[in-house]
Amino acid sequence: VAKLTNVEKESLVILEDSINGVKSGNGANIDVIWIPEMTYDLEVEKSINVLAKYDSLSDAQGYILNLVSNMW
Repeated sequence: VAKLTNVEKESLVILEDSINGVKSGNGANIDVIWIPEMTYDLEVEKSINVLAKYDSLSDAQGYILNLVSNMW
């Protein structure tokens, strides 16, 4: 997406619900906001890096809006 939109990776944030998606974002060095699936292994959480973690997209809304407003 960064290449297609000509946007720097440092300006991107990924919203993700799966561990594999978070790991992909980590591998691409892009910040990730994690809204985890209903069930996941707590040990896996120790192996990932997230900018923030929320229980639902509505819980993350204020944080996301703040990020976007600080970009412009």
